[in-house]
Amino acid sequence: MSSRATYLSYFILSLFQRSPHLKTAQLYHILTGKRTASTLYQALEKNLLNYFSLSESLTRKEFEALIVAASRQGWLERVEESFYQLTSTGKQEVETYFKEHHFPAHLQSLRYGNLTKPLWERMQLVTQIFSEKSYGNRQYTPVIKNYAHQRWCKQWIKKFAPLEKDTTRQLVVEWKQLFERMEPRMANALAMRLTGHGQIGATHHQTAQRLNMETEEMEFFILNALHAAYTLIEENTALFPLFASLYTQTDKETYEGLSESVWITGQYLQQDYPLEEIAQKRKLKLGTVHEHIIELAIVNPHFPIEQYVPQSVWHFLHQEMEKTTDIPYKKLSERMNDLPFYCYRLVQIERKRKDATESSV
Repeated sequence: MSSRATYLSYFILSLFQRSPHLKTAQLYHILTGKRTASTLYQALEKNLLNYFSLSESLTRKEFEALIVAASRQGWLERVEESFYQLTSTGKQEVETYFKEHHFPAHLQSLRYGNLTKPLWERMQLVTQIFSEKSYGNRQYTPVIKNYAHQRWCKQWIKKFAPLEKDTTRQLVVEWKQLFERMEPRMANALAMRLTGHGQIGATHHQTAQRLNMETEEMEFFILNALHAAYTLIEENTALFPLFASLYTQTDKETYEGLSESVWITGQYLQQDYPLEEIAQKRKLKLGTVHEHIIELAIVNPHFPIEQYVPQSVWHFLHQEMEKTTDIPYKKLSERMNDLPFYCYRLVQIERKRKDATESSV
């Protein structure tokens, strides 16, 4: 394995440990974010949703070279056509490696993928603006060069103009509370990236040096820290009113973890439009709307699945799946005429969510 890809290589190997008997094509499509209802369901089934679209720039050639190299090392073995699993030696290698290197345990790339960069840039920019304002300084270079973000942040800050001093204090409090609830090393990493009056945030290279990490590991580390921070903000909105405001507005602008088309379908569903009417209004096939519902159910754990499955179908599917967990759609469709595939998939998703919840208790 090349030294350039060392961290990514070990991280990808760790996913074979997380989901044994994994098909390489499935893993590649998950990591690079092939956004189809089928790939998303595979990610859910293999317990890999948090890594969906994590490495969009990874080429097929690079990925296959990684698999070949790991196989030659005796760390991966093929068990069926295109199916691989970690060997005992591979498991030991992964465990040893991540005893000395950071493992990104807080990643939620499916949920925060679209949100990560714009929200972090806005948090950085808002922090700088309030910091400079508190010193009465108007002559400074914005840390974020994106003009659209600069304009957005200025409009957002205008809402707090009458209470500017109080808002500045509140922002300081929120950063402190956020950092206190994070792992210290991750909190320090985010803090060193912030720019304010008399302080210039660290660059990528400087951050990697200070963390004593290679660039690739550092990028995973920062991404992991951001996702940990976003989870804290999302789950404690009352504690972080300013950050929660930034989060909520940016999340909506970036389609709440969905593709734009699926998000639009979701808006129609919230207004209780019938599925056929949504397809007609959006000039989509009804089957495409069904796929959108599957994606909505996978991305949003609170999606009301039962609302979109006829009661008789819902009961039939649950009864059959109690007997055989992984019963194929083809067999079920032989027992129930005109069984909609999307209903079959929705009930599978519902059961997997329930199993995951019960196993975590």
